[in-house]
Amino acid sequence: MITASLILNLVVLLPVCVGIVRNSQWATIAYGGVTSARGILLAGYVVIALFSAVLLFVGDPRLAA
Repeated sequence: MITASLILNLVVLLPVCVGIVRNSQWATIAYGGVTSARGILLAGYVVIALFSAVLLFVGDPRLAA
């Protein structure tokens, strides 16, 4: 179940992060214009995605529990 959660994190967060970085129209509608708060949110999303990938591909997914 933890592995499924890590995969879901990546499936959801990767397109969201790309959309925010590329300043897509849907990202501007959902998150507002480019602000420091949006950058902080992006940083949090990137960290979650990065740790999910590390735990999934490199480490032991049970460490997430």
